[in-house]
Amino acid sequence: MARLRELAKAFLVSAGVTLGLGAAAACSVVVFGMVLGEHHSPVLKREAVLREDLWILRDSINRFFSDHGRYPDSLAALVEAGSIKSIPVDPITNSAETWITEHTEPDPVHPDAPAGIRDVRSGATGTTVQGVPYSEL
Repeated sequence: MARLRELAKAFLVSAGVTLGLGAAAACSVVVFGMVLGEHHSPVLKREAVLREDLWILRDSINRFFSDHGRYPDSLAALVEAGSIKSIPVDPITNSAETWITEHTEPDPVHPDAPAGIRDVRSGATGTTVQGVPYSEL
């Protein structure tokens, strides 16, 4: 941390800025955060893409329900209905085949009706940088 504080102070002094101890400490926190962020940057980007893909899939499932009065029987049905162009690749597993779908309960009035997909989760094992299991996003 002291080395980061020295680097931050040297940078700002070279730019013509003199620092008090508090300002140097604040700059070191910023520099430390940038270094830490660069280390996790590829993982954080994949996690952001995963969250976006899940939002798109869930929104498409809800729109399908609004348009058809039932949930889709597969993710492929979302593509066939034009809700999405293609099933996204899970950025953690690098596969479009690992999505875990959660189906509706059978309809007691229409027991022969297929159960539809009401939610989707990542099939990736492991946790996010924040410690949340990918399957719970």
